[in-house]
Amino acid sequence: MLSIKLLKWIAFILSLLPLIILILGIINFINLGPNIVEEVLHRTGNTSLNLLMIVLLIPLMAKHSLFRNFLILSRMLGLFSFFYAALHLSVYLFIDRSMSILSIQDDFISRPYILAGMIAFISIIPLALTSFRRAQIRLKELWKKIHQLIYLGTASAIIHYIWQMKIDLSIPMLYLVGFLIILELKKGFRAT
Repeated sequence: MLSIKLLKWIAFILSLLPLIILILGIINFINLGPNIVEEVLHRTGNTSLNLLMIVLLIPLMAKHSLFRNFLILSRMLGLFSFFYAALHLSVYLFIDRSMSILSIQDDFISRPYILAGMIAFISIIPLALTSFRRAQIRLKELWKKIHQLIYLGTASAIIHYIWQMKIDLSIPMLYLVGFLIILELKKGFRAT
């Protein structure tokens, strides 16, 4: 079995890998397609959502003794998910929309998936702010309630993804099915 320290390092490196690949792609103009900004938005959003899904899976995996140490990764992976979501939002606001209030306002009206994405981001802010041990101790039972926002954040991120797709919904629908399976499994574990 892997030591906890090694497990954390592996998770840290794997969580940084999408960013490293993205930066190298931007520097070398490799595998980013004709619209680099759109590709950066997709990659950062997908990475954030992938990490959210993994964070939801970890407690289920930890029920099995082989994966018990994975619980220690939840905080780190959750913070990486927030980092990629913040990067996603920053690219949208500062590069894609050039901080144009009118352009952003128009997007909110004409593209409902932007609102779903904002709900997703806003709902994970309290998770990032209270993810540290000191907050967990201070907030006690309220901490658990705050961290239930992961479900709203994940659901909103999936809706954001589904609504922004124009043609092929297969991948966003896989996220939705995976999320529903996770919810059902969690419900089953609570019932037993």
